[in-house]
Amino acid sequence: LERDVASNLRMSGADELAHVGDERRTTIEGAQRPFEGRIFGTMATAEEVFAFYGRELMVLGWQRQQAVGRSTVELDLRSWCKPKIWFRLAIVDRARAFQPAFYRGRDYTTVFDATLIGTDPKSACPGQTPIPTAR
Repeated sequence: LERDVASNLRMSGADELAHVGDERRTTIEGAQRPFEGRIFGTMATAEEVFAFYGRELMVLGWQRQQAVGRSTVELDLRSWCKPKIWFRLAIVDRARAFQPAFYRGRDYTTVFDATLIGTDPKSACPGQTPIPTAR
């Protein structure tokens, strides 16, 4: 996942607050897929964040997918896929997601989590219906 170009996408002006990731492993809840991601803070709006990643991922050949599985601290979620990988982009609730110290004294307009997740190697995409793109 770290070698995929999408793992290194950075929105201009966004500060990296954390790097997250783990290998595939089995937990008490079952198999956990490998993931690689980063949490960012930015003064851009959520729509500007979605527009940047949507544009850049489409150039890299990713396909927009219907997003599923929003957590209780996520305000909005979008996703894209390509064979064997899912890109999950979540806008998080700044007040509920992390302790104030996590933000290092900055008051960001938007905090987001950009994560690549490994999927079933036999699957073209994670099984969601593609969302048509306007041309």
